[in-house]
Amino acid sequence: MPSIPILPNAYEGPPSIDRSSIPAEEMPSFLHIQTLLAELGVYERHLLLAVYLYEYGDQAAREITDFAKLELALWTTGGWQSIAARDGAMTIYHFGCAIDGIKNSLPASPTLNAKIDRRKLKDAGNVFKSSFPGYLALRHVVAHVADFSQTLEKKTSHAVKGPFTKGLFRSDDPKGVTWLGGNMNGCTYAVTYEGEAFTYDLNRESVTKLRSIKDRIYSAFAGAGKNEA
Repeated sequence: MPSIPILPNAYEGPPSIDRSSIPAEEMPSFLHIQTLLAELGVYERHLLLAVYLYEYGDQAAREITDFAKLELALWTTGGWQSIAARDGAMTIYHFGCAIDGIKNSLPASPTLNAKIDRRKLKDAGNVFKSSFPGYLALRHVVAHVADFSQTLEKKTSHAVKGPFTKGLFRSDDPKGVTWLGGNMNGCTYAVTYEGEAFTYDLNRESVTKLRSIKDRIYSAFAGAGKNEA
């Protein structure tokens, strides 16, 4: 079996923020914002772990030499990859929620808010949404796939009608009704939601994007850092 990959950074803390000037009445909001900043790093690592599980399943399948067992083994490794993809979709959504939480919580801590580069924070949010444009739809389908497919009517309401192309997924049938409840083609995970198809890639490039966005957000708090004597 493949070797277990090792996280390059098991824990990286959030930016160090000077709390000495924070009034007591603002402290709960300040501490909440610090927690959200730390969670950005946690979600980045969670996505990397999901990628590791996907890669582990792929490598394990490639190492199978007993072709009599290959088909059944592929059900196992493919299942691992689907688990990883679902968790990755939820993790990206959680990362986006943390960004929104930081933005929405800052007004309750005006002392900290005055030291933040709001433009950098806004830009980071925009980069996140452009990097993972279907993150809300992906989350909704992962969380509610049984609800959305409970009846033929519900499933049809979320399916794509007619021809479409979305990454590696496509249909040329003008009368086609395509339902994707979490299908995979390589590392690309796909769902259909409210008549549209949405995808994301469970790979290291996506982790790099998330890390870059996290670093952008952390840089927005540089002005609130502790001053070294």
